[in-house]
Amino acid sequence: MAVRFDRVSKKFGATLVLNEVSFSFAKGEVVSLLGPNGAGKSTALQILLGLRRPTTGSVTVFGEPAGSLAAKTKIGVTPQDLQFPGPMRVREILDFLAGFHASPRSVPELIELLELGTLQDRKSGVLSGGERRRLGLAAALIGNPELLVLDEPTTGLDLDSKKILWATLKREVQKGLTLLLTSHDLQEIQAMTDRVLLLAKGRVLYEGSLAQIHERVNLQRLRFDLSQTIDFTGAPPAFEITREGLEVQVLTEQGWNWVRYLAQREAPVLDLQVADAGLEEALDVLLETGRA
Repeated sequence: MAVRFDRVSKKFGATLVLNEVSFSFAKGEVVSLLGPNGAGKSTALQILLGLRRPTTGSVTVFGEPAGSLAAKTKIGVTPQDLQFPGPMRVREILDFLAGFHASPRSVPELIELLELGTLQDRKSGVLSGGERRRLGLAAALIGNPELLVLDEPTTGLDLDSKKILWATLKREVQKGLTLLLTSHDLQEIQAMTDRVLLLAKGRVLYEGSLAQIHERVNLQRLRFDLSQTIDFTGAPPAFEITREGLEVQVLTEQGWNWVRYLAQREAPVLDLQVADAGLEEALDVLLETGRA
């Protein structure tokens, strides 16, 4: 296994942040770690990277204890808040970092891969957010890691920079890189991810593929206009009913029962649309219901 958490708990004083968290994923997988603020994601990542120790339980990286030198040499990471020495130039930073690794990647190769050629002589202090993100990914890859940990890798990026990062990551994964991703960008998750780990209140609420999420939470969103206001007494269950003027939206797992209900009531419905709900809504329902 690339990563294994075995009944990991973490306390800060009397506060239990992680509660017997167990999961694993294999070499070459792309896994997204998701959850609301306070779910324990950052603490789990810090334990994985060896920045904190679990109160109980164990974590291994390719069979090595998390935090050991053997584990650290297998990991590349791009934190959400990227900082580089402002006066140093892009090429100087990568050359400097390469010197810390026994078998570093070729600096010219990474510069080409991440389209940093026109920036290699530019000081890092004047880079844009997207340029700094691309430099951060090059820095994370310089040591030939087996596991890459990316914390909100495309926050604030324009579409062109996102495309460069996604294309680079897909090529690296095809070569066998294991990727652990945290992101609020659901487009990014759907484009990259094999499996989702959803944390809530320090526990793993859900673990599985995106397709399995939609199987478990089979949500539909109905949109329709009413020619006059009605109530929905006796309607099938719904997670959400919103009205704006005479426009109504319904989020439910009983979409076609709603269609029958509206027909049976001879409701004055115009322009009825029924579509599968998105990943964000499915995750919200998993969190709301605690459905494992």
